[in-house]
Amino acid sequence: MSKEKNKSAKKTSEAPVTSISKWFPIALILLTFFIYSNTLKHEYAQDDDIYTRKNSFIQKGLKAFPEMVKQGSLMGFDSTNVSDYRPLVLINFAIEKSIFGNNPKANHFFNVLIYALICCVLFLFLKQIFKAYPPYLAAIITLLFLFPIHTEVVANIKSRDELLCFLFGLLSLKTVYEFSLNENKSKLFESGLFFFLCLLCKENGFTFLGLIVLVLYFFSNFPIKKVALFSLFFLALAGINLGIRWAVLDALMLNKSLVLMDNSLMAASNFSDQLATTFTMLLKALSLLFLPVTLSYDYSYNTFPIVTWSSMEAILSLLLYVAMFVIAVIGFRKKSIYAFAILFYFISYSMTSNLFFKIGSSFAERFLFAPSLAFCIILPFLLAQMLQFNLKKTKLDQASKI
Repeated sequence: MSKEKNKSAKKTSEAPVTSISKWFPIALILLTFFIYSNTLKHEYAQDDDIYTRKNSFIQKGLKAFPEMVKQGSLMGFDSTNVSDYRPLVLINFAIEKSIFGNNPKANHFFNVLIYALICCVLFLFLKQIFKAYPPYLAAIITLLFLFPIHTEVVANIKSRDELLCFLFGLLSLKTVYEFSLNENKSKLFESGLFFFLCLLCKENGFTFLGLIVLVLYFFSNFPIKKVALFSLFFLALAGINLGIRWAVLDALMLNKSLVLMDNSLMAASNFSDQLATTFTMLLKALSLLFLPVTLSYDYSYNTFPIVTWSSMEAILSLLLYVAMFVIAVIGFRKKSIYAFAILFYFISYSMTSNLFFKIGSSFAERFLFAPSLAFCIILPFLLAQMLQFNLKKTKLDQASKI
């Protein structure tokens, strides 16, 4: 009799845990469309013409497939054949043009749909890597990922490159983790395929090379040597992509000197002031993650005035980032969740932060799309620690099949 009661109690306790994995992705899709439904009636915005009405490749439809693959992505817009090679994004828009014509409503719909798919994949991935925790943790982190800092990426048609890049990058992380569970080679090649597709969407995709290494180190049982060995496969794919870019583009990087219109950091008279101003921008990034208000699509010249190291904002930012780095180093060997999240933030933000090299923009909220996931991961763990709440599964949770 007691055994039957135990079984009954176990089934009752497992039911809500098991069901969340089934209905939550559907709820995510509905919630995403509810939040961003206002964008479906929007027209074309400032930069949308790059991939829509004024791109000759897109206007030709799939007939321009050879041109999209053999030339830089901006050749169809302003005849620039440097830096950008994003053929998968062009193909995506060319298909939409062939079916729906120049219809911004269709473009906006697919932006929201892809974002909804990202959230679903993110939930499934988080549920895998945080398998020692109940599924509601993955749900909370995913819901946090829906917060307003992503408005620019979802509402801007041109940011389809950002969306597709992150979607394929996330799928690569998910499948490489699945590979680490039983070393199924098909999963490794599947992850490699998604990584390569990610690289064909935007240059930010190269940061996923570091993120793949990060996931293998923190969430697999592989020793460091084995992590390094399998990482060579993804390094080779990155090399192949660079080789294609070298053959297709006139230059891998912008071959013109950046000016104030491109990047307001160019107003600095010396490297020290430039670095101090960069750290004020990095502080702005953190503040937007904590409090995403007064958002803007434009952070051009003088949004961030050039400052020296006498600026309290620059000093505070430097101290915060040094503290984050120290926490990551201390927690690295222990495989701390905080260390993972901080390193995820650093790696995913590395190409657009203007800290290591200057790019054609000083600051933008779209640069925080991938890095924001780190904040979404840290917040529940930090709050649980402050409230002394144990996020770990109970023995009953461990027994459930999710």
